[in-house]
Amino acid sequence: MLKYEKQLLLIFTLLLSVILFFFIELKLSPDSKTYLRVSSGIVDFNSLFSLEEPLYLISYLIFKLISLTENFEFVFKSLNLFSFLLIVIFTYKILKHYKIEFNNHFEYLFFLSLFFLNFEILQWIKFALTDLILVSLMLSAIYFSLKDRYFLSILIFLISALVKPQSIFIFFILFFIFFFKKKKNSLFFILYFILYIFLILILFILDYLKINLNLYIVSVADYIFIQRIIEGNIVDDRYYIEYINFFSVFKIYFLRLISLYSVYFDDYSNYHKIYKTFYFSLMYIPIIFFIFNKNKIEKNFFTFFMGCITIISTFIILTFIDYDLRYRLYIFPFIIAISTYCLIKSNLIKKFISFTKRII
Repeated sequence: MLKYEKQLLLIFTLLLSVILFFFIELKLSPDSKTYLRVSSGIVDFNSLFSLEEPLYLISYLIFKLISLTENFEFVFKSLNLFSFLLIVIFTYKILKHYKIEFNNHFEYLFFLSLFFLNFEILQWIKFALTDLILVSLMLSAIYFSLKDRYFLSILIFLISALVKPQSIFIFFILFFIFFFKKKKNSLFFILYFILYIFLILILFILDYLKINLNLYIVSVADYIFIQRIIEGNIVDDRYYIEYINFFSVFKIYFLRLISLYSVYFDDYSNYHKIYKTFYFSLMYIPIIFFIFNKNKIEKNFFTFFMGCITIISTFIILTFIDYDLRYRLYIFPFIIAISTYCLIKSNLIKKFISFTKRII
């Protein structure tokens, strides 16, 4: 461990806190207003059983409890900031689990910078939403699963399932970790993802065949899988194509994959495009350098991180991509971890310093 790791994290956090609490106001999205409206109906224990969309129970309770405080904005910002720090810390801990050690402060600063310069993550601190909470729960559940503390990881998953029902993919990640640790072979990896895609698509198939099970989850599936596909929905309220026939489904999924990993969209401002290009270049250069130098990546490390990215990406592509790319939040920690790994293993910082000295 480097000597000043905790101090550097504290400095970055303090700078972010000053900006957050003194210069940025808390924002309410349409989802925030829904949470506030529903949570206002919680007056006693019995009212918990009559909530609309009960799978958001913990989100409603969070809004209810914070609305009872004297300063809703300060408390919610603090909760989001704390969740953001947990995201950084658990990503760090997962790297440590795979015996990834920082060789110098520049490598550690690079790791922190990929979080603290990532506007797609930071912007959600100023919103009254529970997405950062859910990402922190996801990473903590994954970490404890890697440490064979399965009871704790399942408990965290059950909590996350009542924060947002979309967290179902966390279960598949935990399932993947548990069985891959037992069966470390390529055949398992392939069969697992075939099963995973089938389980997600089964609701689509049931609804497509008009098999009505009169369940809340089926009506949700109808909206997510059927209606959005027929609309030609690639990115909500931003990007659509014409739905012609059933084969258009595959084109829609492919375009969703491209959109999910796009650096920016055409309607972004020039400043936004420049920033996005800078950030994604910073994040991907170590990975590209690592590949072109034919460095060998550790199999377990690669399989774990690519497995997590594949599970989350598949879930997003098969459901929907939000206008603001909010669900990329769940992917970034894994890409940042891979980028950091490539930076460390290729000695990129050391090579860059040596190159600079030769020029000077």
